[in-house]
Amino acid sequence: MYVKNHDELVAALFDVKQMLTIIMKYKVLAIYLQGSQNYMLDTETSDIDMNAFVLPSPEDLYYGRTVSKTYQTRFGQVEVKDFRLFVELVKKANPSYLELLNTRYSIVDKRLESIANNKLLDEIVKDRYLVFLQAIKGTINQKYNGVFKASEGTQCTLDEYGYQPKELHHLARLVVLCRDVVRDGKKLSESYIPDVNDRDYLVGIKTGKVFEKDISAVTLAADSLKAEADLIINQALLESKPIVDTSIYKFSERMYDIFMEEIKKYL
Repeated sequence: MYVKNHDELVAALFDVKQMLTIIMKYKVLAIYLQGSQNYMLDTETSDIDMNAFVLPSPEDLYYGRTVSKTYQTRFGQVEVKDFRLFVELVKKANPSYLELLNTRYSIVDKRLESIANNKLLDEIVKDRYLVFLQAIKGTINQKYNGVFKASEGTQCTLDEYGYQPKELHHLARLVVLCRDVVRDGKKLSESYIPDVNDRDYLVGIKTGKVFEKDISAVTLAADSLKAEADLIINQALLESKPIVDTSIYKFSERMYDIFMEEIKKYL
């Protein structure tokens, strides 16, 4: 298993933050690593993908625009989003964005660091458990539907294997997460990194070594994983409690305070 060290990953974040600040003229309040390194499932060929949250410019504020762009860097992709979108993304409880609150690799404003963290992550999942269940179910369905489909830049992989190892890997990873959090009741903050045996298996799926080109085995595995996830999540949906907005409301208030402190610098 290949894992880049902490300093390499933070250096990559710093490099991209500098690019966004100096060349693109963004005011970056936070930049987070997103993806396989957060789960200790990266390989030598893994990109280093990131999410950056930026302050809107006076022109953006005047014309009511919100920034949401993707740039290609020498490390991977960086999604650049308006700081005002942060709360809404977290509110949707999608595991892909909640992981930003749990990553060990980030460069963030100190005011944000004190509120956007794994404590908030677990509070949101508890308060908005129904939303979390719906989000993870939707993401699992998306990955399942992508196992035998080509997306932009992946046709060669589909031609070589007959399926998408990376999509099957994501499906399996999310089902492992589902077992831990939904079935077994573990905190999400403790569940993003699978145990060692699961990690070896998941990396093997991603690199095509587990199933190689056995389409029948892939189909059976994908169907079994999807059926397991549906059983776990549907049962949890029947037992889920009403949505509570306490944690997200407090988070939104603190984010508003940070936003206004920054905007006043324009005045």
